[in-house]
Amino acid sequence: MDSLSRAYYEVLFERDFLKKTATEFQDFFSEIMEKCHPGDFQRVRPWGKVGDRKNDGYLASQKILFQVYAPNELEAAKTIAKMDDDYREAMPHWQRYFTTWAFVHNSRQGLAPDVARKLLDLDEAPPKEVRVVAWGVEELRRKVFSLESADLASLLGAAPSGQAMLNAGIPELQIVLRAIGTQAPPEPVDLHPIPPGKLAAMDWPRPPRP
Repeated sequence: MDSLSRAYYEVLFERDFLKKTATEFQDFFSEIMEKCHPGDFQRVRPWGKVGDRKNDGYLASQKILFQVYAPNELEAAKTIAKMDDDYREAMPHWQRYFTTWAFVHNSRQGLAPDVARKLLDLDEAPPKEVRVVAWGVEELRRKVFSLESADLASLLGAAPSGQAMLNAGIPELQIVLRAIGTQAPPEPVDLHPIPPGKLAAMDWPRPPRP
């Protein structure tokens, strides 16, 4: 992957991380993990009245249970309540299977201090053998850019390369020109001269005298 393709994928990843919320973000996370850990990561979806039993994904080889939370706005009080409920309610169903509980969020700016403290409190609470961690933009970014080019293209779409840009010729330009030709014409702009009196009324800075 050259520098142009890498920069393009960085923009697309940032866009999807910030734009996707709720189940759309959870699906984005699951697709990343499935591509990074095929045959190892298990996507879990709600099922009838039992829901997902507080399991949004499971990485078997590392015994990590994931809980994904991606609201439009990450409010501290709601986030703390969500974390507490999800962690406690996961225990009866999954405790024997995981040693790390990962809270996956979509906050680009990081977590509020009270939310960060709640994670530490859960990490220190029994059972001691279970670690509690947070996954945010950098953890997902590292996962995404560990993928091969084909998987990156499948996840984010095909990216232009520097060599492709250098190789662009008349046929490629013709495609662009035809696409431009199908666009609606821009709205007409009034290009009449501005009356001298109107210009004089404006407080334009005068150039310094030589």
